[in-house]
Amino acid sequence: MSTAAHARGMHSSFLPALFVTAFFILEVNAYRGNVCCRQAARLPEKRMLFNGSEPWKACSLNSTDQYPEGTTFPSVNHTMAWCQKTCPGIQTSELKQWLQPLATWFAPYVALLLLCPIGGSVLGKEGEDQGHDSSFLRTSRPRPGLLRRASRHVFLMFRDISEFLLHQIKDKVPEYGSILGDPSSALAGTFFEIHADLVGTTEKGTKIIEDAVSTKDTQRDDLQQRHIRQMIVLVGDLNHHDSLSSLNPPTKDTVDDVKKRLFDAKDNQIETAMAILVAARLNFFNGVFMPVILTLAVVASVFYEAYTKLGDNDTAHGLAFGVWFSWLLVLAVASNCFACSLNGGVVRATLTPFMGLSESRVPLRERFINSKLWLHWMEPSNVSALVNVESTLILPTSTWAKFLVGQLLGWALVALTTASAAAISYTTPTVGLGCRSFTFLLWGILALATAIVRVGANWAELQHKLSQRSVVGTALIWIYWVLTTINALVLFIGTILHLAGVFRSCRCKRLFVGGLFQVELNSNTVLAVENAKKIWLPVGYMAFGVIWIVCGLVIAARKWITAHMEKWAVEDRQSKGHTRSSDPPVDVEIVSPDKG
Repeated sequence: MSTAAHARGMHSSFLPALFVTAFFILEVNAYRGNVCCRQAARLPEKRMLFNGSEPWKACSLNSTDQYPEGTTFPSVNHTMAWCQKTCPGIQTSELKQWLQPLATWFAPYVALLLLCPIGGSVLGKEGEDQGHDSSFLRTSRPRPGLLRRASRHVFLMFRDISEFLLHQIKDKVPEYGSILGDPSSALAGTFFEIHADLVGTTEKGTKIIEDAVSTKDTQRDDLQQRHIRQMIVLVGDLNHHDSLSSLNPPTKDTVDDVKKRLFDAKDNQIETAMAILVAARLNFFNGVFMPVILTLAVVASVFYEAYTKLGDNDTAHGLAFGVWFSWLLVLAVASNCFACSLNGGVVRATLTPFMGLSESRVPLRERFINSKLWLHWMEPSNVSALVNVESTLILPTSTWAKFLVGQLLGWALVALTTASAAAISYTTPTVGLGCRSFTFLLWGILALATAIVRVGANWAELQHKLSQRSVVGTALIWIYWVLTTINALVLFIGTILHLAGVFRSCRCKRLFVGGLFQVELNSNTVLAVENAKKIWLPVGYMAFGVIWIVCGLVIAARKWITAHMEKWAVEDRQSKGHTRSSDPPVDVEIVSPDKG
């Protein structure tokens, strides 16, 4: 097992203990926010501040109690030491307090996360395109009348199902965990891929790639060059090194044979393959756009509820968590806007006759380097003077500098949503760093660290493919996966603790303060309502506004890419003289799956 694969395995090893911890938290019901407020308000020195009014009138009561719109309550505060002594423990969430945010925010965000493509085999568990003879299929027809044999067949069937589920957990949980632990790299990878597709489908990109494949050794017509350019765009998510290192021995002749197969393939064969791939694109409207629109409707309803509950602590913190995860909207949309947003198995089965392709799809965090490797392979110097596959893995320093800049740009979007969430919780109920805002900031800082270390880890992984292992490279890979695992746990555990109500306690109101520090014990105070009007809602509007603008830009980029992909079919027919005046401008059978 490689160093990176062994490090990724740490994600799944934490899951059993994590779920046990999450769902068996000790319920300590000593703390009740409204009760603690009334106890403080009953103190003689506090009652004087309320002109002798009853304590139950000074504090907001349970969430089930209804008050006229605009009702506010006076500030009731006491020292941290008094709060912890008088009101120890935590206040666990009631059904509505955890079910509403779970259904409103986290279920839609989990669905968006599952829409994101991840790394792994495009062929399934056994690495076969078809004909996988599983024991389930072999044993699903027991002989009639033989109870013992039938019982064995049932046992084998459940064993195969459990093995399949364990395989899915082992392969997919670490990948999704890496997205949650290192969102910057995933976002940067999607933006890099979209940029590469935009360049590859423009006239400038066409000229670059056609110049690369047009050499004195391999001269072909414009149609063949365009086909090769189209293939390089469509295979962008398949592993470059694995695709080429399958050639044995990896010499100039065998590597150039891949390019030779591209040039020697008949035009109608490539044209048919390209038509199949264009038709196999993901139905963006039903598969991505509709879930995003439904999420938008949920966001609108949440903001309306927040507007009607100005100053409510639970509403503010729920809004903060919704803003915190909002980067998943961009990732779900952008990661399905590539030209290669296809089924990896379909791509491999269709294009393998023309070029050897890997069985593995690269994860989002590796898309930039992978696309650079494919383009580097197509450069003229590598066509005419290629020594071996490994020479295409040596990238210039400028490429790594661009990679780092892209990582920081990806983190900028993460920083926006994280800072917005922290600002909302930081001012709830009063200005100060609490458990929630600290969780947001810690996750954002670790996300920056993982984004930077990812550059070094990617460099180290390429060095390992060159059989140039080093202590520094191995350390970078391990550091990256340790940071990613810790950050994913910060997000996951922080969310579970919020839903469970562990953050409702005296200590979580303000962190890193002494026992004499005054903490706010009441809700719906005048200051809380002012913070809601000045900070909570405007910051939330701003964060989601930026998110939707970015989503709109990547959808526009996808439209551009799609239009040029559809144009390829027309150009191919025109180049071959197949277009007549009565022909429709676009082949309906090719483009209809993407319409909606």
